Amino acid sequence: VSNIRAQQWYNEDIPQYLNGFLNDKSSRLIGWATIRQLRVKSELCPDQRIISICEDSYSFANEETQLFQPGWTINATTEEFSSSVIKAFNYSTSDELDTYSYVGEFGTYSGGGYVYEFRGRLSDMKTNLSKLHQLDWIDEKTRAVFIQLTLYNPSVQ
Repeated sequence: VSNIRAQQWYNEDIPQYLNGFLNDKSSRLIGWATIRQLRVKSELCPDQRIISICEDSYSFANEETQLFQPGWTINATTEEFSSSVIKAFNYSTSDELDTYSYVGEFGTYSGGGYVYEFRGRLSDMKTNLSKLHQLDWIDEKTRAVFIQLTLYNPSVQ
């Protein structure tokens, strides 16, 4: 996560005029980086004596699109979370995200999903990611994780 922002130079000078640059100090981040996950719905298993909840492989038909509270709960929580953490548990469509479906090795994946945006101060991003980890943001229902960013580097044609 630290490399998503320009850090101090080798002599510990502050990297002036490099807002929006990665730590390589030559690649400019256009917009912000995101991590997006696709999830599946839980279903009751046919034989509940062995196992009660079943999670299938990903398909458009069984993609989870429900809005959740942090921790994948439906009920409101009294604990306070940052708006970035709350938003990461809300499904966004591909139209809202301006993203497309992705054809992968194991299937075709929707352009929507549950998204965390790497925005704000580095310390806040680290705190939010730690909180998402504690809340099991990525769990047994996660079927795909996409890390997306757009870079501009004038040295590369």
